[in-house]
Amino acid sequence: MNFIFWALWFVSALIVTGSSDSLEAQTRSTASANRSISLSAGVLRYALQADRGSSSMIALATDYTNSDRTRIAFGATYSKPRVTAPLDESSTIFSHVATLTATVQARFPIGILEPYVGFSGGLFLRRDADPEGVRLWNSTISVPAGVRVRILGPVGVRGEYRIRRDQHELFPYDSSEITAGVYWIF
Repeated sequence: MNFIFWALWFVSALIVTGSSDSLEAQTRSTASANRSISLSAGVLRYALQADRGSSSMIALATDYTNSDRTRIAFGATYSKPRVTAPLDESSTIFSHVATLTATVQARFPIGILEPYVGFSGGLFLRRDADPEGVRLWNSTISVPAGVRVRILGPVGVRGEYRIRRDQHELFPYDSSEITAGVYWIF
């Protein structure tokens, strides 16, 4: 619990620090104070996946640029990996795995390219299809790195790699995501 407090404190401090830049951004052109929404699909390599393979996933995010070099994002992901059944380790079941996160990103605009790296924290959810399976609501932290490419006006494509550390009942587990999608600036 102490870790969750400090992670939330860190993200809050970064948001407050960036908000003074957002006041300054209001006096500049609207190009530096944009909001966007993105829809992505990709692959989740879940640490507890039964065959150590990967499963498909979907991600939805919204963000706003709060300074020339930072962005705040809020996102949700969902995947349905196969996991080992808790009562019978020789069989597998589907599990519903989701995250809800808040992210602070450092961005490095170079023309139409915008590479970024960030830190996020939030909620990790897991619910097995088996009624006797695992049911979790715990914390997650992650480090995303990616690139956004503006294509036509307010529309662009993005790709991201994210390393996650999901807290389970007693121990944390590392997972990774690779997603690609489109975004729209409004």
